[in-house]
Amino acid sequence: KRITDASAYKANLQMLREIANNGDRWKTDGLSSLAFRIVDQETDTTDTESFGITYHHVRVHRGGQPFDLHGIQLAVPIGLCQDSASGASSSGAVSVATLGSSIPYDIASLRSMAIKILQEAGGSCSKFFSQSLSFLLVDRRSNAAKILSDGDPRLLIVFYRSLKVPHEDALIIADARGPDELRKAMETAGAFVSPAPPMSLCTAKLKSHGPKYSIQQSDTCVQDGWDKMKGGNFHWSGKPRPGLFPVTLCDNTKYWTQRIVKGDSCDKVWGGLKWSHTGTFWAARGKDFCVGSRVAAPKEELRFSRTLPQKDCSLSGEFGFEHDFTFSSVKETVTYTAVVVCVVRGAEGERRFFQGGEDCRNPDSELRAVFTARSLVAAAASDKKFCVERGSDGDTLREAGRCEGVQAFAFAVPAAQPGLAPARGPPSQRGLRICVDGEIGRDACSDDMLAFEAPSAADIVASVPHADSGGQGGPLLTLVEDAVA
Repeated sequence: KRITDASAYKANLQMLREIANNGDRWKTDGLSSLAFRIVDQETDTTDTESFGITYHHVRVHRGGQPFDLHGIQLAVPIGLCQDSASGASSSGAVSVATLGSSIPYDIASLRSMAIKILQEAGGSCSKFFSQSLSFLLVDRRSNAAKILSDGDPRLLIVFYRSLKVPHEDALIIADARGPDELRKAMETAGAFVSPAPPMSLCTAKLKSHGPKYSIQQSDTCVQDGWDKMKGGNFHWSGKPRPGLFPVTLCDNTKYWTQRIVKGDSCDKVWGGLKWSHTGTFWAARGKDFCVGSRVAAPKEELRFSRTLPQKDCSLSGEFGFEHDFTFSSVKETVTYTAVVVCVVRGAEGERRFFQGGEDCRNPDSELRAVFTARSLVAAAASDKKFCVERGSDGDTLREAGRCEGVQAFAFAVPAAQPGLAPARGPPSQRGLRICVDGEIGRDACSDDMLAFEAPSAADIVASVPHADSGGQGGPLLTLVEDAVA
């Protein structure tokens, strides 16, 4: 490539020569503020003998906080492949192991690890099923799960990256069913949601007669040079629904401008410019946002659409816009069969129970425990049900229906622990024992004290719906799938 700065080029050559001559510039040169943790590393000697080259592959995670994937739990039902229609054995026996020293970074490696765990626990799986296993990737901070299958090979890496404290935040569950069947089972159990994702209205400066406008699929303007418009957020659906209509984004790559049309297709030529289909979303009918177009501008680079958080996009003048249509944000209520409950100790020593949210991460409080529970509407008849009575000097945990005064929320936990098979790595732990006064531990509760055992990884696995799971209550996780335009 053409050298644009000769002096900088010469300086780079000088530094390169210093390194080649065994100089120690590398010890102090470069970035001093880049913080990361090495997650895994491996050595590849494929070319060592022929070319004298050894490759060192290092996987890192941004930030300086500890980040260890080895402790993530992988749960494998013992009857995994005995009945592919059920996805798990009716006995509920589960083998729970940690990923250990060999972290799987693709679905093939994860399948091999699941089969090994199954075999060590006395189970078996045919080659056909072992090569088609699906997995539920569960984020225990929210009980949200995604399906890992052959259709999205990068999802496992994305899942790892999303974790903060991997051994606490993550659970991976093996399942013999394909993604469509598994999705249907979760939807039938009332544990499937496809929330309306956010869009942002963005602007970028032009030398004259600007700005230009863009709709970007994020809660902020992610592209360089673009700024989010005040009030410029709305939610959309990736699929048609009653009361919604399609809106299509069309891009011109010559000037990187956008045209927005009502409908599901783009005109290949508009305003003397070529346009390509970028995506289609479904919006609600309404007048919260408007779309207008400028087709007759003297300069072709100024022919594009704009979207504003108002009911009329018309603007008179030579460089004005004609109003095209209006729309509103998609509104929906997402309900979950599972909830996250935390126990904290406040600054004055008082104990509090919270249902997820920022209260669980308050820096002024000590987080004592976090566990998964069912909402009362999804509880099984055999579940233990509790309510939290809010008080000025702390919270009181009571049996559901016996709270007086201010009831903060209620929840349910399974009464029986499913079977746990022997597993390699650290032994599978039972759920935390939580006392009525918020104390945590096996020996913390007196014999006559109200207490319960928080759901463990095995409970979460046992709650995944299968053919003979009627009456067991709602799943202790919710399948969440992003809308796709």
